[in-house]
Amino acid sequence: MLKWVKIVLLALLFLFIISIAWINSRFQVFKLRHTDEQLSRVMEDVMVPWQIKYQKQDSISVRYLEVADSLPVVILLHGAPSRLSMFQTYFTDSLLIHKAHLIIPDRPGYGYSGFEKPAFTVKEQAKHLTFLLKKFPQNKEIIILGNSYGGPVAAALAMENPELTDGLIFVSASLTPREEKIYSISYMINHPAFQWMFPRVIKTSNDEKLNHEESLETIDDQWHKINCPVTFIHGKKDGLIYPSNVTKTRKKLTTATKVVWLENEGHGFLLSKKELIRKEIISFFYKSYH
Repeated sequence: MLKWVKIVLLALLFLFIISIAWINSRFQVFKLRHTDEQLSRVMEDVMVPWQIKYQKQDSISVRYLEVADSLPVVILLHGAPSRLSMFQTYFTDSLLIHKAHLIIPDRPGYGYSGFEKPAFTVKEQAKHLTFLLKKFPQNKEIIILGNSYGGPVAAALAMENPELTDGLIFVSASLTPREEKIYSISYMINHPAFQWMFPRVIKTSNDEKLNHEESLETIDDQWHKINCPVTFIHGKKDGLIYPSNVTKTRKKLTTATKVVWLENEGHGFLLSKKELIRKEIISFFYKSYH
């Protein structure tokens, strides 16, 4: 009897594993990305000009959404694992899109920006996204907002293009080497025996996480290059990207800084605190905005 129970359990496990593999390969939801058609449906009721665009950059094509025009520019960089539609409540916000010209890319390695490519370093991502800054006249006001793992990419863009960057906003951003938590499951996902079970986007995110310390080291002596105002928005209870990212990074900067501490928030408040973040974005361009 025990033998048959083991056989049945093994058979069920086998079917479960095969099901995971099939689902991973079949459905977009496990790729954490929205097609152009899906994005277009989201944008149907947005009453300002918008376009989904692609730009060839070396080995990949970068997809980005451009919303509104003739306004100060805000580039929004998502975290991991994620995609540009993580900012949906921002690029469909009627107040924000009448105050700012939004540019929201899929970060390299995610969405439709080199999705099947291996993880890109912070500097590589910045290199692939620099065209977003250079597509505008040099006198155009541009700020960059980076959420979580989008934060260091925003920083690298500002470091390499200080003359084109007028402000930075870091939301729950990972900016300092060794100041974030790595869960045990990250090492399991990285093991060859288990990698195939996980969606590509999870593997990309995991590769980025396990190589993040080394990637952050490459920009850790470059903070003096940033010459624009910087705002940090961070939860004091963030157990994933520690609050020390703010305090340690702030010491490396030579420009004006502002810190907005959220006493009772952890890491994932990008959506729940949209009004607060929106206010900080608009305040960069409209000093009297409250």
